Amino acid sequence: MDGPMIETHLITTDPQQTRQFAKTLAARLKPGDVLGLVGCLGCGKTTFVQGLAKGLGLPEKVYVNSPTYALCNRYETKPALVHYDLYRLEELEELEELGLEDGFEGEDILAVEWFDLWPELHPPSWLEIRFTTSGDRHELHLVPHGEDWETRLIAK
Repeated sequence: MDGPMIETHLITTDPQQTRQFAKTLAARLKPGDVLGLVGCLGCGKTTFVQGLAKGLGLPEKVYVNSPTYALCNRYETKPALVHYDLYRLEELEELEELGLEDGFEGEDILAVEWFDLWPELHPPSWLEIRFTTSGDRHELHLVPHGEDWETRLIAK
């Protein structure tokens, strides 16, 4: 391995730090990547996706919000970013209607909040990002699953 790893355990104390880390991670993503965002309500998952979208080229004037009620938001970045929120879903059929599994085979980057609620859907390769919080302190843990994630987390 040539170079330092991107931080796989990070502590942030404000939303801007979380967004900046996500922007850094965006540079290591490739078409078809799946990010599983895991953590309680209000722990920074959507804040992370805001930074990710900006890191993928979303214009500053475009606001990234939680798809809690829409269930899915698509952003025209390079490659496109599709942001899912599975919190409210109760049936596997609802996921099929969203087309999440079809997205695993596409070229879009998928950021899936509450991915831990549906382990039967996890693809062979994905990056788990666990969020925990205590007051103003947010911890992010990156856990690679499959393929070449560990290599790609090495700084270039």
